[in-house]
Amino acid sequence: MGAAAMSGSWADLLSAGRLPRFVLICLAVWLNAATARLTGAAAGSAMAAAVANLAGFANGFTIEAARATGVWVFLAALPVAALACLSAWQMAVSRDARAAKCS
Repeated sequence: MGAAAMSGSWADLLSAGRLPRFVLICLAVWLNAATARLTGAAAGSAMAAAVANLAGFANGFTIEAARATGVWVFLAALPVAALACLSAWQMAVSRDARAAKCS
């Protein structure tokens, strides 16, 4: 790409018919993010409901059942949170390695 193609101003979006492509790309990114967020929320809700039922919450609502269920739901989510932290750390390390390689 030449210097004219990468001038970097917002006015460049309106020139040469780029605005429809830009809007389409923004829409696609937004839809993907919304889908991933909703899928994660659904998976988390399903996991919490399954653990709550296994912990005895399905037998009736009592204070004792609520306390036990809260502890078990929290403990069941810890491995998922640990995996997310490890994944984020690995992505940061690999990004730093790529940045060092490019320098």
